[in-house]
Amino acid sequence: MKRHILTFLMTLLVAALFACSYENTATVTIDTGIRQQAQLSLFDRVLAFFSLAQPLKADPPQNVSFDVLELSITAADMNPIILRYTIEELYNNYGKITVEVPSGSQRVFTIVAGNSEGQEIYNRIYGGVRTLDLSPGQQVNLNIEMGELVNILEVSYNNNVPPYTITIICNNNVNPIAFKIYRIINNKDVLLDTITTFEYSFTDYHTYTFAYTLEGSPPEYSFTAINAYGESNIGLIPW
Repeated sequence: MKRHILTFLMTLLVAALFACSYENTATVTIDTGIRQQAQLSLFDRVLAFFSLAQPLKADPPQNVSFDVLELSITAADMNPIILRYTIEELYNNYGKITVEVPSGSQRVFTIVAGNSEGQEIYNRIYGGVRTLDLSPGQQVNLNIEMGELVNILEVSYNNNVPPYTITIICNNNVNPIAFKIYRIINNKDVLLDTITTFEYSFTDYHTYTFAYTLEGSPPEYSFTAINAYGESNIGLIPW
């Protein structure tokens, strides 16, 4: 009799735990669009052939490759969720990722695809960002369009008199909308400022310039470029 009562109580406890989880989370299935060629429908193959601007629906272009994809989910009222997948794992799941996310507003889903070394993605090639609100128990199919990130080749500055002229050279034109300035403090990149006003010119490369006062002599600074698909690799000023 006691065994039956204990079994019954354990069943109620497990059911309550599942109910609480269901009431406080949403299930999100993300389609990254990453497929092996053999997994594509005829329509997807024709679409991928004519436009690389569409969400990635085919193998990576031959002149660029990536081996890992990182998904981060953030919001002001939840702990960050960071998941990493190899390209083989994505192929095995037809490019889809399913994750339980705490319900709430302004859940930011950020994808970065690139080359990794250890726990770091040192070469960020593609990215994608979506923000949405989630209700408890909701099941969502989320498509995240991935596109090319800005590639910073060189950062330099004119230090005659402050404010200094910062010059950032890129080898692709993917329309940066802002630049972030970090200062390296105790081996960590601390965000100082976000620049949204800058000048653009083109000779051999795409060049962006803006005025900014760098403190110290000489501190270490790093810069990234932001476009519609996310944040670029870090560019450093050679001191």
